[in-house]
Amino acid sequence: MPRIILTPGASVSAVTAPAAPRATTQTSATPRLHLGRRSAAYLKLLAGLDHGTLPGTRGWEELLAAIQQEFGTASLADVPLGIVSKCFLGPPYEVHTLDLSAHAIIEHYKAGQAMPADFERARQLARHNAYALVEVYATKLLLIAEDGSVTHL
Repeated sequence: MPRIILTPGASVSAVTAPAAPRATTQTSATPRLHLGRRSAAYLKLLAGLDHGTLPGTRGWEELLAAIQQEFGTASLADVPLGIVSKCFLGPPYEVHTLDLSAHAIIEHYKAGQAMPADFERARQLARHNAYALVEVYATKLLLIAEDGSVTHL
């Protein structure tokens, strides 16, 4: 049955067209950067955080270089605040964070221990076996699988 879209007495000229979509400031490189597959070297280095593979300053330099290489010359909005992943140190530890906003601080969290708000929202996802790690951004979470594939949440 047809619907009446104009109220009785309204003229056709009173109906306005929908507003044109606003231009976004997002660059065309941003979606590719975020949703592109992560490299094996990046995943391997981050997977080794529990295994003591970052001996001294050289290890930190290697970690920061791998992150820089993965994200290139991206703007600050396109680089994660940090990374949350499952901790393999064993009980009582559950997850650990790599806080890139605080100059690469690694902290291991026990079950039930409070995490910073930005990272807390990634905790349950990081514990799930389907994901190698969770990249935490100011406005989103990216779930990274063992094969490097990315899922936006």
